[in-house]
Amino acid sequence: GGPRSRRAMARKRLAVVAAAVAAAAVRGAAADLADVSCPAATFCMALGGRLHPDGSGTTLMERWDGQQWRRLATPGGREMESVSCTGPASCVAAGSDTAGDFGVWSEAWDGSTWGIQASGDAGTGELADAVSCPASGSCIVVGSSFFYDLAPTAEQWDGAHWGRDEAVS
Repeated sequence: GGPRSRRAMARKRLAVVAAAVAAAAVRGAAADLADVSCPAATFCMALGGRLHPDGSGTTLMERWDGQQWRRLATPGGREMESVSCTGPASCVAAGSDTAGDFGVWSEAWDGSTWGIQASGDAGTGELADAVSCPASGSCIVVGSSFFYDLAPTAEQWDGAHWGRDEAVS
């Protein structure tokens, strides 16, 4: 895997994202895909949102199987911002719990369905912007704190709950 093969893989992934955006547009809904994670050429997960005629919004999740995109059902109700996958049976989507006192909210993909994973400490005012999972069960979310002048924040997933990383300044 030299630089040439990495560039070829990057071009393929960009083509996959473009196909996902086109697929969402064809279905006639106001939608966008904002993030994608492709741990393999035959598996990608793309995340975004749909705006309904009544003004409400829902999470949009699409899975690429190497041939086509398929829309997936999600638990919904929260603003999901980012997705990270370590393999076809292990993805985490993170966002903010805007229905409560703000804080990290996450959902997990087990290879067949999305389910609620956990929420961070309520009342922290944390707004999640991006998630990265270097290994299954180990993730980091970064963002800012709405309550503390948008100061940078980070939380780590230990396999059971999110915990604030106080080292971020």
